[in-house]
Amino acid sequence: MNQLRLKGHVHNVTQMMQSRSGSTNYFNFSLQVSGTRKRRAVCHDTNKQGLIAGFQDSRQPTSLLNIREKPSLLDPSERHMILGKKSRIEPVNNDDITFQYDDTASTENQPVLTTVDNVRLLNENQSKVTVKGILTLRTDSIRDVIMKNGFLVPMLDRCTITDNSGTIPLTLWGDLIKQVANENSYSITHVHVKKKKRLPKVPDNHSVHNHHSSRRTLLSAHQRILRQFV
Repeated sequence: MNQLRLKGHVHNVTQMMQSRSGSTNYFNFSLQVSGTRKRRAVCHDTNKQGLIAGFQDSRQPTSLLNIREKPSLLDPSERHMILGKKSRIEPVNNDDITFQYDDTASTENQPVLTTVDNVRLLNENQSKVTVKGILTLRTDSIRDVIMKNGFLVPMLDRCTITDNSGTIPLTLWGDLIKQVANENSYSITHVHVKKKKRLPKVPDNHSVHNHHSSRRTLLSAHQRILRQFV
């Protein structure tokens, strides 16, 4: 992979995360490289997290040197930037940037996608994620569940979402069930991360309230619109 140098504004610096094997720590951020485009970056040098977060807070443009690229797991047409110990982050004069800082809320206009593989690294209720993939579901398995507020809500838990990194169970609630079709691709925002116990067999009348543990990761979507991709 070629060594690159890019200039722009830093956005969306995350907290430190750990690889699935537990051997690598890293964090993500976005680099605004034009008036309308942000590129995702992954940094494996944890000592750089504070420096990059500082550029985000100050809105001072920065230059990333000695970085690499690799194809995105979510969209092979996109290439993510990879930073390591040899990468350098340097300040840039405002006059060297030909575009304005993007003040728009990235969580609404440009949600950061989380791969299925990375979802498993998150703690329960740590955040609400955006995922994109192909849904596999059985609409004949919809059942009504009594919520804590006493309301009866439809639930479909025989559903999975698959992207290039893997497959993970997904539970759909309420009106969202009517908005999806089997084997179609969707982007789903504000999805809750849940941890539940692995059971060898779940009887049809098993209560959903008896699954609490931290052994198995799954997603739960309640009230956000799903966007379909052809």
